[in-house]
Amino acid sequence: MSDTPQARIKRNLADLLPRYMHNRHKDIALAREAVARSDFTMLRGIGHRLKGSGSGYGFHHITALGELLEQASQNADDGAAARLIDDLERYLSNVRIELI
Repeated sequence: MSDTPQARIKRNLADLLPRYMHNRHKDIALAREAVARSDFTMLRGIGHRLKGSGSGYGFHHITALGELLEQASQNADDGAAARLIDDLERYLSNVRIELI
């Protein structure tokens, strides 16, 4: 069994994937800036956005990370937030997309 993360995406969303992925990379940059400033309001918003969008595209792991990021921001836990941002970056860099 492979350790490479996988996501099953509906074929009709294929044209939207490049923009979606680009926006998630922008979220990573914004989230890193928010951690550096201890801007937990911004982090909470990013987490909420990830939580709300991931599963709709078939990226259930993004939804899970978004929920955890939202919780970390509510707890003002910048260490946990930074680790979750790293997890998201790793996931986006390695996820294998299967169109269904």
